[in-house]
Amino acid sequence: MRAFLRLESGGGGTSRWELTPGQVLRIGRAEENDARPDCHGLSRRHSEVDYRDGGWIVRDLGSTNGTWLNDHRVAPNGEEPLADGDRVRAGEAVFVFQLVQARFRLCPVCGDGQVYPESALLANGLARPGILVCGRCGTVIREADGQFGIVFVPWAYALQRRRLGVGLFTAQELGMFGEAALDELEVTNGDGNGGHVQGATARAEAAPRPAATESAGTNGGAKPAARVPAAVAPGAAAHKPAPEPPRAAPEPKPEPRSEPEPVREAEIDTEPDPQPEDLGPSAVEMALASLERAFAAEARGGRGR
Repeated sequence: MRAFLRLESGGGGTSRWELTPGQVLRIGRAEENDARPDCHGLSRRHSEVDYRDGGWIVRDLGSTNGTWLNDHRVAPNGEEPLADGDRVRAGEAVFVFQLVQARFRLCPVCGDGQVYPESALLANGLARPGILVCGRCGTVIREADGQFGIVFVPWAYALQRRRLGVGLFTAQELGMFGEAALDELEVTNGDGNGGHVQGATARAEAAPRPAATESAGTNGGAKPAARVPAAVAPGAAAHKPAPEPPRAAPEPKPEPRSEPEPVREAEIDTEPDPQPEDLGPSAVEMALASLERAFAAEARGGRGR
């Protein structure tokens, strides 16, 4: 059975809270509260809903305007038991306490969850009529005229779905399927995904294997034959060579470093450039000289005439 507190009027934000035994639902204006409706007349720490002695209670926390249960005021710092359908008023906010009975105690698919009407899992206006949902694995079942059909099964439970088969089922059949799935949970492969290992094979795999010892043999528990050491020559004492001392690992040789070559200064040539050889007058100079001599001779001849 699941318990809820629903905000009916007088405030916005989250309108529904699921109640869990061991966890207190606090109502008030302070940020540390779980339910903080935006309304007038609400104290910082107004009231709280708690599970105690097998039932749910509402407790006033000394609020200024008081906590009201249906038509009467809860005593300051006092408490009152809650029943399905009770209305709790804190300031101008009105809450409704709801108890939802599981439709099936065991899910026919996973065997590890309870099946509730979808209205117990979704906020008002989102739930579909006639739809049941497993709170553990999420299997969806449709109910119509006392018969049930599997609508959706998560992929991790496909093997269990094949076991159910197809068609419509009665409530008694689904209860039997849930019991069978619960039996399968006794032997699980521990994968955490809802898969099951079935049959004696799983039990054999799950059983611890005996550790191998020297005295455990294959011939009725007899010890295995001991190894015979190699023969030793008569009169010769068995000599066991002393173990060699561990050799020190050779030290790694440092790699030679390649030093950069020194920069050489440019060599200066101090010797004078060689002078060109005296090859004598060229042909042009000789021709010019011969012409000059011819002109000079002709000039002398003209003066002699």
